[in-house]
This record gives sequence, structure tokens and C-alpha cells, in this order.
Amino acid sequence: MLNRLKGLRTNENVLLAVDVLLHSKSAFLSTFLMTFMIRTSINNSPNEFISYRILSYIGMAVLAIALVRFIKKYALAAWRLGMLFSIIRVVIIITLYTETAIFPYILAFISAVEATLYWRPGMFFMISEVRNDKRLRFQSVRQILNNALRIIMPFFLGLTITENGYISAAFVILGISVVQLLLSILFKPSRDIDFPTHRADVTMRKIINSQPLRRVLYLQFFRGLIVSGSAFLIIPPLLVYQYTNSDFDLGLFASVAALISIVTIIVFQRLSRLKRASRAFLWVLAPLTIVFAFTLMVSPSYLTAIMLYVYVVAIIESFFEMFVMGRVQRSIKKQLSGNSFVLEIESISEVFLCVGRVVSLSALMLFLANSSFDYLPLFAAINAIFIIPVVLLSRSKKELPVEEPIP
Repeated sequence: MLNRLKGLRTNENVLLAVDVLLHSKSAFLSTFLMTFMIRTSINNSPNEFISYRILSYIGMAVLAIALVRFIKKYALAAWRLGMLFSIIRVVIIITLYTETAIFPYILAFISAVEATLYWRPGMFFMISEVRNDKRLRFQSVRQILNNALRIIMPFFLGLTITENGYISAAFVILGISVVQLLLSILFKPSRDIDFPTHRADVTMRKIINSQPLRRVLYLQFFRGLIVSGSAFLIIPPLLVYQYTNSDFDLGLFASVAALISIVTIIVFQRLSRLKRASRAFLWVLAPLTIVFAFTLMVSPSYLTAIMLYVYVVAIIESFFEMFVMGRVQRSIKKQLSGNSFVLEIESISEVFLCVGRVVSLSALMLFLANSSFDYLPLFAAINAIFIIPVVLLSRSKKELPVEEPIP
């Protein structure tokens, strides 16, 4: 690990450290924020957290278009502002504390601004500042560290919240956010990102005239509907917390699920050399998820059924992202890298992704409002059916350009 880091320049090491620190906060700002908002809400309902996520994704869709000119002109400033808004979000959580669930729109706005300002220039920097001959080394170290934190952080945060309270964990995340911002000061871009800005109608004509780009928009919508920030990923921690009512158990489940998903990625990387094997594996995962979802409704051992469902969702999330993203990541460099339309196209792609997320979460909220919590596995099974159109869309022989997911 240290030998790999020695070959990287300062800018590459800073990008790596900032990215790893960002991912170390994801469990706190998603899973444990959900349980905290449930515990402090009036009816112990997840609706406040779901509302927060819906409003956040609507904000991200709007800002993805509205901030294109600003990000193109002030990329470095936007990137650092994104980290500053991350600090502000944690400070708001600490300040509001038990009233956090009452003001989801405040957190949603801050979250939307943070994600938009951070990820757009951040992706540019990872493309432009990481040398091609060091890219494999950079990505391998990044994957190793992020995977390690996906296993460690949920358990650590669950233990911290159980022993010392939610605010103690919040201060840990606040410290990580401050370090992240301070490290960004060391980053000095070797060249300016100064692409011309194009009108939305010009960008849309470019997308309409390109079949691969049109397919990306459809794929992004279904990706948001199923895995990336969708209701599908909220259901497993919701079921675990509803059964155990323990942040420690939730952290333990999340850590084990992360370990299983990492093993799955390794398996996929082996199978990906065999095209038919990897494709068949993906087709098996969809009905398997549906079966495990229905098992929750009939199994005499509810805890065992939850464990199986949580783990199969972790597997399908990892495998789905690897299958789809693995086939398309290289294309963004081939078709859009250095292209003056890249930010506009990615912004429109982000809108379709967020629309899929909003549809998924809105459906979950309506389902919970009109049915018993015991029927939640039924919703999960129906949601899993939509994996099929994504598989069909991703079977194109051509590589498809798509942006890096937002955590």
C-alpha cells in the first residue's frame, strides 16, 4: 500500500485522501441519519427521512443545470465550497439535534448544494490530474481504502452511537469534514478547466442525435429507480432497525453486508472475463431478490429472513453497479473527455438519475402511508422487477458514457 502511494504526486494523493474521507462519512449521513430521524420524529416514522432524500434529489436535479456556468468558471472554488457545505450540514444536525426531523428541507437544500458543487469539478480533477500511467495505481488504492472503510465505519459508528450518543458520532464526522477541507487547500490544479458553456437546447440536440447518449438517460433513470439512492437501499436498514431497534446491530449488519458485497465484486471481476457467466449471474440476481423479499413475509424465522435479504441486496447492489458501471466508465474518456459538452451532458444525465430516485422514494412513501409496515417486503419485490429493463438497456454492444455515482 505504502509503495503504491509513493508513486503518486501531491495532487493525486490529495484527491485520493479527500475521496476516501468523503466515503468514510456515507454511513453516518445515510443509514444512521435515517435511524436518528426516525427516533426523533413525532410518530417514529421514516417519512421525514424519505422526504429529506426526495427534496435533496429534486434540489440536485435543479442545481445540476443551474450551476453549470459557475462550476465551469470556478471549478476549484466550487469543489472546496462543496466540502464547506458538508461541514455546514453536520453543524446543522448537531445544532438542531432532536429537531432535525422537523426541518428536513434545510438539510435537503444543503445536501443538494454540497453534492452538486463537490462531484462535478471533482470528477474533472480525477480525469485531468491523475496521470494515465498512474491511474490503475490510484484506482486500486482508492478501492482498497474505500472498501476497508465500508466495513469499518458502520460498525464503529454504530458502537459510538450506542455507547456515547448520536452527537458524539456527529462530532467525529465533523472532524473528518474539516480535515477534508484543509487537505483540499494543498490541491493545485495543473491546468484550468475552462470549457465554453452551451445552451440547453444545443446540448439536448446533441443527445437526441446520439443513440448511446439517449440510452444513457434511460439507463440513469432506471438506475436511480432501483439501486443508486433508491428506496431499494433504504428498505434493508429500515427492516433491521425496525426489528432490532439498535444502532449497534444495524452497524454490524451494514459492515457484514459491505464485506459480502466486496467479496462479490472480487467474484465479478473473475467472472467478467467470461461474458456469458457474468450476464447469467445478473439475470439470476433479480428473481433471487424477489424470492428473498417474499420470504420475509412467510418465514418463521424473521431475523434469518432479514439477514438473507440484507445480504442479497448488498450483493445485487455491488454486482449491478459493477456490471453497468464497469462497461461504461471507459467510454466517458473515449467519447466525452476533453469535449466541451461534457458537463452539460453529465448534468442532464444527473437529472434523469435524480428523477428515478424521486419516483422510487415517492412510491415508498405512498406505500407506507397506505399499508402496513409488514407489507414492506412486497414493495421490495415489486421494485426488484425493474432490474430487468436495466439489464436490457445495458446489453448494448457499444460502450455507454455515464458519470460517476454520487454517494
